[in-house]
Amino acid sequence: MSNDQELAHSLSSGGLIRLLSSLISISLVAASIIVVIESREYNQPLLQMPAAIITLLLAPLALYASSHALTGHRFLASTYWSICVILLVSMPFLEVLPVRYETETLLILKTIAPPIWPYSIAIPLLVFLIFEISIPMKKPNVTSSYFVLISLIAPAMLLFFSNALLSEITNNSSLILDFQLLALAFTIPIGLSALMAIASVLSRRHMAAFGIMLLLLTGLSIEWISTWSYDGPHFLSSAARMWFPGFPLLPVLAGTIPGILASLAAMLAARETYLKPKDYVLSETAEADVRSLQ
Repeated sequence: MSNDQELAHSLSSGGLIRLLSSLISISLVAASIIVVIESREYNQPLLQMPAAIITLLLAPLALYASSHALTGHRFLASTYWSICVILLVSMPFLEVLPVRYETETLLILKTIAPPIWPYSIAIPLLVFLIFEISIPMKKPNVTSSYFVLISLIAPAMLLFFSNALLSEITNNSSLILDFQLLALAFTIPIGLSALMAIASVLSRRHMAAFGIMLLLLTGLSIEWISTWSYDGPHFLSSAARMWFPGFPLLPVLAGTIPGILASLAAMLAARETYLKPKDYVLSETAEADVRSLQ
């Protein structure tokens, strides 16, 4: 195996878990700081402190879960990571509940809710790790660290810029008055980013063909939908073909580029899985990962 091939395939499953869990912890610490800074724009900034504290506490929990994953306690690790995902998604969702914010309690909930964009890195990485340790590996992984990098940048980018896009639309249209549509528009990017993370795991496992096709179709669909939105948000009839600030730049960043990255990751996984170089030999580390994850 050449030096480039050895470098590309040197990241073992254990090393990947350590790396991603560390990135999650760092991003959550940064997210808690961002929530505190962003709270200065609220009328009651202290109401954002619970979200900041919870976010900060989730950072060591995500790192602690990785130690269980590396010692074989996969169920306990996936439980801790699932708690992190549930809290990171549910806290921002309080701001877009499909109800009319008329009571004092609901208004407090809306003020408590942090923005979703600081969690754009942590959410897809957590979903990836949950399925990475939950789906058994029946044969050595042949995908490279380059594939993992590209396939995880795509959902993080989608989640970050789609939130900016929705904020732009909400501030310049009647979307804020359509509670059900607003909640749906908030949920779809989270679901798509999670789907891409799951497809990335499947592409590394014995369901590689299904994972590659899922990743490719998701990427192409996101890319097509983004081009459909260049001249306005067509899912909102009152704002279709209205030129908002940020169009078409935000749809490009929120959909076109993540879609291209997801499609590129799918093609890279297909090449590494089905068109391996003849001199490619599985390393002892890869074989050990199979035994440890069975």
